[in-house]
Amino acid sequence: MKRLRFVISSLALACQACLCQTAVSDDSVQRFTPANSPYARRVVTDPFTLVNDLKNIDPEVLAAFRTKVEPQYIANRGERFNATDVVTENLPARRFVLARGAPGIWFILYEHGGIAYHHNLVIFSKNEHWKVAAAVQGTVKGEANLESLRQAVKDGQFFELAGHPDF
Repeated sequence: MKRLRFVISSLALACQACLCQTAVSDDSVQRFTPANSPYARRVVTDPFTLVNDLKNIDPEVLAAFRTKVEPQYIANRGERFNATDVVTENLPARRFVLARGAPGIWFILYEHGGIAYHHNLVIFSKNEHWKVAAAVQGTVKGEANLESLRQAVKDGQFFELAGHPDF
């Protein structure tokens, strides 16, 4: 079983690498970097208050997030989830990593398991109400924390896919 899981994980990584290579050259893909997104600039530069638990996210922000990702489909930080497409238990395919809030902006970073494991970064902004301002996907290398996320955004490791608003 471990050998099969290793083979499938290796194939998933290869598929993800191919998808990222293709996506970068595709006209429908826009890299999420400080040079081309004011939200990416804020993720990289703004001082944020760290949130390590879904329950501690601003309730209005969490409600906006829940319109796309229902509670049963995401595990909290540190909880078990299906990181690969080999499903042996009835666990969520997503897991919360961290969230940060600053005046007028919040972001939520979470892992998305499956054949092409990746991270999703959802940015919320507030005028009258909190709304999704950007939803991007990519990969944070090493331990997923604020510093590695900021480096991944600076390096252009996150991107938006035109016509793919779901996250």
